[in-house]
Amino acid sequence: MDNKLRYKMYKSGKQWIFIGCISFMAITGTSVASHKVMADEAHVEQSNTQASDEEKNNTSTTTVSSDTTQTLSKIDKDSQSAAEQSTGNSINSKAVTEPQSSTDTQSDNQNASVTYIDQTTGITIKTDSLTGKSGQVSDYRTNDTITWLTGRGYELVSNDYPDNGVVFDRDDKTDQHFTVILKHKTTVVTPDNPGQPGYPVNPSNPGGPRYPNESALNWLYREVNQTVNYVDGQDKTVAPSIKDQVIFTRTGLIDQANGAITYTGWQAKNNDNVLLSSYFYFYE
Repeated sequence: MDNKLRYKMYKSGKQWIFIGCISFMAITGTSVASHKVMADEAHVEQSNTQASDEEKNNTSTTTVSSDTTQTLSKIDKDSQSAAEQSTGNSINSKAVTEPQSSTDTQSDNQNASVTYIDQTTGITIKTDSLTGKSGQVSDYRTNDTITWLTGRGYELVSNDYPDNGVVFDRDDKTDQHFTVILKHKTTVVTPDNPGQPGYPVNPSNPGGPRYPNESALNWLYREVNQTVNYVDGQDKTVAPSIKDQVIFTRTGLIDQANGAITYTGWQAKNNDNVLLSSYFYFYE
């Protein structure tokens, strides 16, 4: 070969070599890059795998944690329920076993009564029955009944019912009893102040008893005239005659509850009854 051709070949060879080197480098670089990408992808995949494993682990851990939480929650609920049941039983047991304090209000009913007695006649006017819980103060009062009765001819004698109401006791075997005693009021009629038949005895109780006819003056006042003649056995006057007048009076008591009237005995005025005492007698 001539030198030109050889140079050309050489030159061409260098070019090929150069081109080959470039190609090799390009191929090698690509391969290296590919390996690098593959390595990076492998690393990423491994990282993803690890992350996935970690997520699985975390998920597993979370699942275990959830189960544990649910289990603990159930235990807590069961424990709370058991505690509440135990507390309830304890309270119930306490309510049953512990004695009631004297200040506690028990649920049992207690009975009491208030009896109004007519002392004048000995009869029972009325009886009021009371019911309440142990320790409770009754709202019952005797004032209204007493006021009602005093307006109808009674007056109060005694009353042992508490002014502020009875406190119901805790004795189931014995009831509490109270007594209000009243008697009949009376209106006095005299010859100086006789009754007015038909009019109310107590003006504040117009529907009550009225003055009976026997309260009039002629039932309370009597005049007795006497002439004393002095004669001997032959009916001959031996002394002047003496005229004497004796006045007898009595007092009437009118029952304001039932209108009945009673009297005291006849009394001679100024006790001037010496002459008449041996033979005088009233016919009514």
